[in-house]
Amino acid sequence: MANLITQTQVLTKLNNLMGRRTLNSSNSQDDLKGYCQDSFDYAWRYYRWGFSLKRAVIDLVNDPYLPDNFDIDGYQEVASTVDQPWTYVPIEEYDAIQSGDRFYTLEYDDTLNKYKFVTSFTATTVTVIYQKTPPTLGDVGVPFPSAMSIAVGATVFSKQADNPRSADISQEWDEFHSELDRHTGRSENNKPMRRVRTRQDKAGTYTGDVGDY
Repeated sequence: MANLITQTQVLTKLNNLMGRRTLNSSNSQDDLKGYCQDSFDYAWRYYRWGFSLKRAVIDLVNDPYLPDNFDIDGYQEVASTVDQPWTYVPIEEYDAIQSGDRFYTLEYDDTLNKYKFVTSFTATTVTVIYQKTPPTLGDVGVPFPSAMSIAVGATVFSKQADNPRSADISQEWDEFHSELDRHTGRSENNKPMRRVRTRQDKAGTYTGDVGDY
């Protein structure tokens, strides 16, 4: 089960980092809540966290649209076999590629407020693994490894807001990324090992095999 954090947890730790022991009820907290959310959005998209990923089967014939919670700024890939990868192409380059191959692009639909999956490859469905949009920090817990890490990132946005032109945020920025790298490393270590299929695995023959020729 993923660890859950709340806005109050992050806000409390941010205030502690700023030298305040307790939260106050002034309007100044509203700005800090915004910095916490900005930090959380950045951290959410920093890595393809398992809890942030979703799978969707797209009906290319009748409903070729990505789900409402699809995050265009997040991680995305089309599930495929080892021998049949899909390749994303920016929409401005899509018309120049050779049709019929597993190329795709995403086109925004202003009317439906959704992204459309566009491909010339002949298929009826495709499975997309994507990162959903970051949830909003609030009273209900949302998944993330550490509230403190988000608070460290929020100090960056806070200092930038106080002094947009000359704030020295290098130390906080490095600490924020160090926190994120530590959690992503732990996440990678906790994943089960994936078996790599070599060319010999696919062909069913191996070096040293003796057969009839």
